[in-house]
Amino acid sequence: MKFSLKAILVIAVIKTIIVSLLFIGAIVLWVGGADNILLPGLGLVISVPFLLISLLVAEIFLVAIVVFLRRYIAKTSLQ
Repeated sequence: MKFSLKAILVIAVIKTIIVSLLFIGAIVLWVGGADNILLPGLGLVISVPFLLISLLVAEIFLVAIVVFLRRYIAKTSLQ
């Protein structure tokens, strides 16, 4: 069980890092003057402020999951 929790923790940390990099990239695009981002393969035009808000919300939840898992793993290792 501890191994699976640690694996989930590693996956959550990797996802958090990826979302952080996407968030920083979206901020750079927004500061650079991009109003929209075109995703040609999906046929979507996404506004950068919406993208920033959605990435920020995802980042908050991922960080909360990582913190919860670290505390839970620490509690279970003491038992």
